[in-house]
Amino acid sequence: EEYPKVDACLDLLVRTKRVSEAAFFARTYAPSQMTRMVTLWRSELSEKNEKAAKAIADPEEYPNLFDRLDLALQAETWTKANRLSALPASAYPQHEGDTEVDVLELVSGLLASGVALGSVASAPQPMAVEEAVELDAPEPPAPAPTAPEPEPEPMVAEPEPEPEP
Repeated sequence: EEYPKVDACLDLLVRTKRVSEAAFFARTYAPSQMTRMVTLWRSELSEKNEKAAKAIADPEEYPNLFDRLDLALQAETWTKANRLSALPASAYPQHEGDTEVDVLELVSGLLASGVALGSVASAPQPMAVEEAVELDAPEPPAPAPTAPEPEPEPMVAEPEPEPEP
């Protein structure tokens, strides 16, 4: 299955001639696309500075320069297979920490326990929208009635002074 938002971001960066940013984006979010992005970056940069273009490391040529690349590739596979469903805002409290998960550590732990990463059943699945609707919290209780505020005293208008003759 495609990884639509990540792929769309990479395509946008390439179309807008931000290939170097696309290469760094790929390193973080789509390591399987790194070689393609590095190739594009080298090609674009070689028109301006051939020596600098040759200095950009490609993970296929120099995997030793890319720490934990094998794990990042497996994490990408797991992430694609375990994409989150759209959840209503009311489910946020149950998923508040989801964005703080270290995916590399999670995948490392799954691999250590012998889980097959390509399987969608390799980890607890997020709830579908229909299931999450049940999580909607009941309406909060109405605030306790408060004593009515006292009516302000009517302002007495001072008589206008008589005009002087």
